[in-house]
Amino acid sequence: MEDSLYFYLEPYVYLKNSNNGLLLVNLLDDKAFIFEDLKSITIGKQLQSSPQKTIQITENDTQIPIIVYAIKNFMGDIVSASTQPLQFYSEINHVSGFDAYMKSIIYSKYDIGRYISNCTIFADMANQDSYDYIKFITGIEQKNKKIDCEFSSNMSAKDLDLYIQQLVAINPDITLNICGINLTLFHHIFSKYQNAPINLIVSLRTLRLYPDILNQIRQKQIRYTLLLDISHDNYDWYINDNLCSINAKVENDTDLDVADKLLEQGHKIKLCPVLTLNNNDFIKSLLSISKDELLEYRQ
Repeated sequence: MEDSLYFYLEPYVYLKNSNNGLLLVNLLDDKAFIFEDLKSITIGKQLQSSPQKTIQITENDTQIPIIVYAIKNFMGDIVSASTQPLQFYSEINHVSGFDAYMKSIIYSKYDIGRYISNCTIFADMANQDSYDYIKFITGIEQKNKKIDCEFSSNMSAKDLDLYIQQLVAINPDITLNICGINLTLFHHIFSKYQNAPINLIVSLRTLRLYPDILNQIRQKQIRYTLLLDISHDNYDWYINDNLCSINAKVENDTDLDVADKLLEQGHKIKLCPVLTLNNNDFIKSLLSISKDELLEYRQ
């Protein structure tokens, strides 16, 4: 089975889409490109609806003009599920008009980092938590897929130090979401970076495998995001944890009902509908639900 491909835009790229054309602006050097072909416009609409400006593509899509020009001009890139070490969250595409113009003036190679408020670090791309997180975010279940990497996928403490130090140097207030850790890396991170704004992304599987991680989380009041498979996880005593936000995998109407009850109880939940081989009708039924209802945190 071929590896899944993802195309993303860099945080400093401004995107404006319409039915007649697509505008792409590199705010670092003011290069602008206009695309009028249908495939580029379609890709642009998909990117605009993605909070991470990341979409899944096929091998044939790699020759679509917007993708070709974005890569050629350092405005984006193509990665696979097994080779994506970082995931940034950008805010530039959430503004338009005069606000976008004013923000573009102060974007430069020296201060763009302060506009990046969140970054996800995959400490081990072969870790099941990393695979599950990508599945939750992309919304696609890939059964029996083995994660293969041509290089060592597990970061050493030295590697992780380099990523964290460089990211904090870019923006001292950046939130570091760290996924795919083991017990050794957990102890290293929280003994060395006690004051850094770190949010762990972990599954129930990991918390049960390493109970010391959960004990330390509660003792040190560490924020974490729980990857929750509503259909299969026994989660009752975790969801009452005030330090915990939840990414909930939703596959059917029963899962959705449970998630709705948790939302009504005031839990911080991000709903993650996931397409499987057997739930096409359920996913189609969600098209009548607003994006906010599906993807946003509820307080």
